[in-house]
Amino acid sequence: MPHPYGIILSAEKIGQNCLIGQYVTLGGNNCKERLEEGKCIRTPIVGDNVNILAGSVVAGPIIIGNDVVIGSNSTVTFDVEANTLLYNRPIVSKHKIIVPGYKGAFIKQE
Repeated sequence: MPHPYGIILSAEKIGQNCLIGQYVTLGGNNCKERLEEGKCIRTPIVGDNVNILAGSVVAGPIIIGNDVVIGSNSTVTFDVEANTLLYNRPIVSKHKIIVPGYKGAFIKQE
């Protein structure tokens, strides 16, 4: 782990050659569970050669296939097929917040 800070790991299995970035969380999802190969799982199963980049959350009894890249700040609560790239959509500014008479970080209304 090149940045081993703020990482929370609670996974059924993490495969070989995985990269887990800083502030990543792998864990359960509100007591959800499922049967996988005759075993009850509550936390993720991560395949081989998976990159989970900074700030991502991988939650629930899900399976992340081999050779997957999960982009920064992504939230994954569903199974992911092998050879997949996941990423969040870019944040888009829709409008400015206007608060009458406020002279702080918002725009002052004239």
